[in-house]
Amino acid sequence: MNTIRSICVYCGSSPGRDETYAKAGHLLGRSIAKSGLRLI
Repeated sequence: MNTIRSICVYCGSSPGRDETYAKAGHLLGRSIAKSGLRLI
């Protein structure tokens, strides 16, 4: 079985009006890094 080593996240170029999305993106990035995955 193949092991996932990298993950690609598609997102907008603007933070938008709701700060919740920026916070969620930050937490997602931290979680990906903590898991040892490469973020593309």
